[in-house]
Amino acid sequence: MKNKTILLLFLSLFMLSGCDSDSSSQDFNDSDRTLSTDSNSDTASDSTIDITDTDADTDADTDTDSDTDTDADTDNCPPDSCAFTGGITDRCQTRFMYGINYAWNKLAFAADFGGLSAWDITGVNGNSAVYDGELSDMKDHGINVIRWWLFPDFRGDGVTFDKNDTPTGLGSTTVDDIKKALELANKYDLYIMFTIFSFDNFRPTGENSGVHVPGLNPIVKSSVKEKTLIDNVVTPIAQAVESSPYKNHMIAWDVINEPEWAVTGASLYGGDQAFSPNAELEPLTHQEMEDFLADVITALRAASSAMVTVGGAAVKWKHAWQNLDLDFYQLHMYDWINEWWPYDDTIDKVAIDDKPVIMGEFFTSGLTNATYTQEVTAYYNNGYAGALSWQYNEASAGDLDNIKAFADLHQCETAYTQIAKKSSITPNLVTAPLPLVKSERSCKRTQYGYDCR
Repeated sequence: MKNKTILLLFLSLFMLSGCDSDSSSQDFNDSDRTLSTDSNSDTASDSTIDITDTDADTDADTDTDSDTDTDADTDNCPPDSCAFTGGITDRCQTRFMYGINYAWNKLAFAADFGGLSAWDITGVNGNSAVYDGELSDMKDHGINVIRWWLFPDFRGDGVTFDKNDTPTGLGSTTVDDIKKALELANKYDLYIMFTIFSFDNFRPTGENSGVHVPGLNPIVKSSVKEKTLIDNVVTPIAQAVESSPYKNHMIAWDVINEPEWAVTGASLYGGDQAFSPNAELEPLTHQEMEDFLADVITALRAASSAMVTVGGAAVKWKHAWQNLDLDFYQLHMYDWINEWWPYDDTIDKVAIDDKPVIMGEFFTSGLTNATYTQEVTAYYNNGYAGALSWQYNEASAGDLDNIKAFADLHQCETAYTQIAKKSSITPNLVTAPLPLVKSERSCKRTQYGYDCR
């Protein structure tokens, strides 16, 4: 009886502690995107335990995730000394989501995942040294989150089609390319937001330099074809991510980039302005686009533990995706938007209060009336949950230095990490005004977004 009492007392203490008997262990839980660490993590220390695996040959057996504990939630998170109020929470780390749009490697548009054999271009896995170098450079410049596009149109070999342009599956290297991207992200402790589609997909079916490029409109408008797209493309890529030993480096799915440019007619919600589609696209109605995105999100939720968002084009359509099952909203900011909806408006003035909002695109060179530093500081101070500038392959050396300078100033609250760390860094809120400096526009972009024909 005495032994039984001691055992029960031990078990009670163990359950109250919320952690393993080894107080230095870490428990990762993907289903809830939470990270449980030593309950004494508020103790100031510069010691660091590296739990990432930089060995490219490491297999799934070294996965740091725990598949046996799926009951943790953010209520069980330890104190977070780097928490950013109003930020995006990923595995107990609430941060100002800070990074950049990759969005594709400069070798070719829409070829990173699956390659483009007609132009002799391989994807991430086949050209890993190039991608490794660029992700390393991003890390060196303080970038933490990368918004990376998968199939912004169907010119590449990432998705296969039959003679009727019905999606039949993924290309021969697509899964390997996705897994290599996650492996490289793990190597540099970076976090990927995969953007699956873009408004560019809604160009009419046609040819591009000898390559047949199916359009997305007829696929969405056919219930049969849409189902094959979900079953043969969306679900398999979600499963590919979830099966990776580096799945913790997948922070969110961005279902589509700026879908508003492929929507016509009145908005369904919130008194937003009517849509003004790009004349070169085959648009859907708002209801058709919403239904399509909802179907994709349902598939992602079923197969993946990562968060979900949509790359909204502008605040003028801020209510467009409010009824979708999203974890956070995303807006984009360019000069044409800034003219009517200033970049330095607070989130309270923007009047979005049901979910966190990140600024998912804005030039690395800033606006005509604000530098990059002024712009990102405004987002940081005015209630946004993150900022991802546009884009790495168009950024000058000076642009990248500015990105790093902001990260250095806020190195604690802008960095998700798989490196367990006890830190004494105090979040730094910048309030001092900065001088206005006119910046040069370094990216050719139309009012409809980036033109990638």
